Amino acid sequence: MFVCKILNKNLKEFKDFETWEKKLKLQIKMTGIMPLYKKVLRRYEFKDFDDYINFIKDNFNNDKELDKLYSLYQTNFTIENEKEALEEKKRLGLLILNSLKYHSKDVKIRLLIERDAPNIYPLYQDFKINYMKEDISNQDCNELVDDFIIKNKIYGIFENRKLVGIMFCIARKFKIDNNEENIESFYIQEIIVDKNYNGKSYGSLLISYAILICPPEFEYISFMTSENNKGMERIASKLNFIKQEKSSGDLLNPSLFIRVNNVVDRKIHDSLNHLKSISSNYI
Repeated sequence: MFVCKILNKNLKEFKDFETWEKKLKLQIKMTGIMPLYKKVLRRYEFKDFDDYINFIKDNFNNDKELDKLYSLYQTNFTIENEKEALEEKKRLGLLILNSLKYHSKDVKIRLLIERDAPNIYPLYQDFKINYMKEDISNQDCNELVDDFIIKNKIYGIFENRKLVGIMFCIARKFKIDNNEENIESFYIQEIIVDKNYNGKSYGSLLISYAILICPPEFEYISFMTSENNKGMERIASKLNFIKQEKSSGDLLNPSLFIRVNNVVDRKIHDSLNHLKSISSNYI
């Protein structure tokens, strides 16, 4: 059964070669996405459309030759997908490796990717239910995490290979003191630490990490919290964040803290610069 992958239709659906050819040329003309079609042709191992069209013309009723051509397409498609999957794995591995920072031999922070999602779900749902007081289902929680991984960045802190805290970072604009314009900042949207690991300064480490990896195009780093959150105020003071007189605009977390994204303090660098022999086992 030969399927024309440009039209995504079985050749047997066309009464004759001329009908198929007319439909094929109309499809190419109407869509104009030539690079995609050339990719399809390469899987059939044809250099151009004329060769492809002439082959179909000569073998329109020759099921044996058409089956061989379709098998060739499937083989090349599989090889291509395996190659792309390997390249994507290498790309993600490099991203993770470049993001990796050690606080000690047992505590590290790195970028989280899709494979980490099952470990993120319970932390995020506990945060939504017990801190944000939201009634959220497992499915809705999981979809929010999956969407954030695709569109933004989540970083995780690990103790002995167990994910014990997460940090969500996005770009966000704020009105700040002594500035009439909205400024764009590297915004620490949420920090969530497993309640079983409270008291280990992991929240502070995650914010320190955000300072380290803040892209240079951002002039400011920001986060907001609830009023009179003494713990966060202590962390902010230690890491040179300034509490703004202007409200963040968020009813639950009106206190806005801003830090200038400048040369990183040596103290912060040292707190996340534990040297360790790195291999895939640590990632």
